[in-house]
Amino acid sequence: MRLTEVILGRSRRAGSAGRPGDRTKLRRTSARLPIRRAGRSAVTLPELILVLVILGILAAVAVPRFAESNLLATKAEGSVKDVVATLRLARRMAIDRAATNPSGFHAIGSGDTYSIYAADTGQTEGAPKRLASGWLFLTAYTVRFNTLGSATNLAGGMNAIDIQKGGETWRIELYGSTGGLRYYKRN
Repeated sequence: MRLTEVILGRSRRAGSAGRPGDRTKLRRTSARLPIRRAGRSAVTLPELILVLVILGILAAVAVPRFAESNLLATKAEGSVKDVVATLRLARRMAIDRAATNPSGFHAIGSGDTYSIYAADTGQTEGAPKRLASGWLFLTAYTVRFNTLGSATNLAGGMNAIDIQKGGETWRIELYGSTGGLRYYKRN
């Protein structure tokens, strides 16, 4: 069997009608690239390099700005998570120390400072903490956690704590009966 017969799918064994002297001609295809014809446009190497240079400059300017805005958002969320962790710690302490401190624990915050203290002795648990630079509590708050972990906000009956810097505000919501918390960015 000849190579041309294999390519064209002809075989004497398969019952083809070819004669021994027949030679099937294969069409030759050009492996060359097509020649540029008038009216067609193409991109030259200098044009391609120029576009890549412009894209590189744009990326060099945009990436640091994006990273900076992402870092600021991370700092903001970090401050909120710290306050949430402090509130959860106060709740946990109220439940764990119910036998020795039946009055529970309070979590307080105002300005840019927040802390935990025992309701019966008024003694602060640990050093007061501060929010990240420029962040403030919109209103002062005091949350009392009883020995069952329920929360009551003693400052005006509010069930949310707002933390703000400039036009950005984060809210921490308290669920009184369970002492549960959730936080989110408001705007």
